[in-house]
Amino acid sequence: SFLRKLEKEKINTAKSSFCFLNTYGSTLGNSLLNFWLKYNLFDFLFVYFKNLISISSLSNYKIKNFNNQNFKNIIITWGRRENFKNNSYEDSFLSFKSSQFKDTLIFVIYNDLNIPKKIPKNVIIFFREKKKVNLFFFFKSFFFFFIKNFLLYKKFIHYFSFNTLFSETILSHIKEITNNKKLNKIIMPYEGQTFQNLINLELKKIYPNCKTIGIIHSMPPALPINLIRRQGSPDLIYVNGSDQYKLLSKST
Repeated sequence: SFLRKLEKEKINTAKSSFCFLNTYGSTLGNSLLNFWLKYNLFDFLFVYFKNLISISSLSNYKIKNFNNQNFKNIIITWGRRENFKNNSYEDSFLSFKSSQFKDTLIFVIYNDLNIPKKIPKNVIIFFREKKKVNLFFFFKSFFFFFIKNFLLYKKFIHYFSFNTLFSETILSHIKEITNNKKLNKIIMPYEGQTFQNLINLELKKIYPNCKTIGIIHSMPPALPINLIRRQGSPDLIYVNGSDQYKLLSKST
């Protein structure tokens, strides 16, 4: 009902940080769930303003190893320094090696500071160059957002947040990487995160025949509402067994 209401109000549920309704982690969606349960306004506002301040760290994200590679498919995943071994990238979530693919680019959201010296040709790293706060970036982002969305307070609440701006940062790089390519498939270990749905939604506008595929790489949480279908959800979801199929299937 919450998601349907927002869509009627022209809020993009792929883009809104409040629509990643996860029961784990300190996110705006999680804080909203806790507010519905406990009505603790202080806890909700604490997470909200913490999320806003985190925007100041987004100026330091870059990509490495982009050489206008040729590819037909793209995998978007997470990785660390330990995943780069023997001149290959070994994915912890989907259990593959970069050397297995010829027509697939692997976009790794990198979670370490130390960049590997050797990066396979079909791997691009999206990384945070320095862990520092840039208040100038925060106020610049606020200014341009305010000018663009003057008096649109609902858009400010839903879109001016770390998760949404982080998602737009990743999206802008992926648009650059996929520009003028014939994209067949977008594949990712899927959790319903804001950046995942926003990438699916926006790239489908550019490549309408592209198939978006989400792979449930771990056991869903006890209340898996982060996987509720909304704007930007994958065309196909691969699961690990019949119980997960029953859990996510309309037929149940």
